[in-house]
Amino acid sequence: DEKDADAYNYIAYEYADKGENLEEALALAKKALALDQVNAAYLDTLAWIFFKKGMPDEALDYMQRSLKAMQAGKAEESIFYEHLGAIYAQKGLRESAVDSLRKAVLLAPDNQSLKEKLKKLENK
Repeated sequence: DEKDADAYNYIAYEYADKGENLEEALALAKKALALDQVNAAYLDTLAWIFFKKGMPDEALDYMQRSLKAMQAGKAEESIFYEHLGAIYAQKGLRESAVDSLRKAVLLAPDNQSLKEKLKKLENK
């Protein structure tokens, strides 16, 4: 279905998360965003694609837009802050990365993997 933004986004995110087919992922994510321009998840997917492509400035721009959309919806998700932390780390902004991961851990206190990422970054 050409109007199924969720499907476009799902496939795009799966590609991005695996670091595969990033150009196709980018095209699919843009289709999703064209159908819903303020969807926090779609903006996050674009940010994650740019992160995986090694384009942290673009990634940060979309991630900040994603966070604004997420906060406007009043439902914060830890994965968004985890992605933000990864983007900050890629940019060499360790302190900002640590702050973002701390926020992610607060939202998902049972996530051991996330706690390990935070601890590793704090000890650098």
